[in-house]
Amino acid sequence: MAGACHASWFPDPVTEVRFRGTTIPTGDTTWRALGRTMGAPVVLFSAVALSFSFGECLAESVRGKRDQYNAGFGGMLAGSVMGALTKNPRITATATLGVGAFMTLADFSGAYCCADDKSLYEKMYGTLPEKWEDNDTLKSLKEKYPKFKDL
Repeated sequence: MAGACHASWFPDPVTEVRFRGTTIPTGDTTWRALGRTMGAPVVLFSAVALSFSFGECLAESVRGKRDQYNAGFGGMLAGSVMGALTKNPRITATATLGVGAFMTLADFSGAYCCADDKSLYEKMYGTLPEKWEDNDTLKSLKEKYPKFKDL
């Protein structure tokens, strides 16, 4: 999405960029250059999401607990991937701590902030009786409108 917005926002043609930093203006947008422009953010966001998932699952398996600190560890790993692209250690450290703290707080305020997951599940979803019985109002409506009695 970000690459598509970048490619459509600027009126200049998308030029190909070689690995050594030199650009070759082609005059027109080529499919290869457009693919690179739109594909680079996809790869970046995928790497960040993968590192977050890996970090959170790793922390959960090592610690043996399922809580907000696992998300914090995954956030720190994702922030370090984002910050490493700048090649500046201060930005990398800030992104690591910032994303880690944000993900810790986001997961703490989420559905798993309670100590007992089973009671939380019961509170959120409840239990249904073994056999459903209609109340009197619904029975009278089904008698009045037999076309809809099986809904």
